[in-house]
Amino acid sequence: MATLLASNSINIKNIGIVHNREFEDGVLHIELYDQASLDTAVTLLKKYHYTVYKR
Repeated sequence: MATLLASNSINIKNIGIVHNREFEDGVLHIELYDQASLDTAVTLLKKYHYTVYKR
């Protein structure tokens, strides 16, 4: 996933795994630098069948 974003010139500001009851198996939490990067990343990840939750 990080390689996919990097190959499309999207820089990750922060990354980590969140474990809580809402997401029983854990969720990869990614922070990006700006809204344009976020919008592009969401579109790209959905294209490759990742489940994306925006907050």
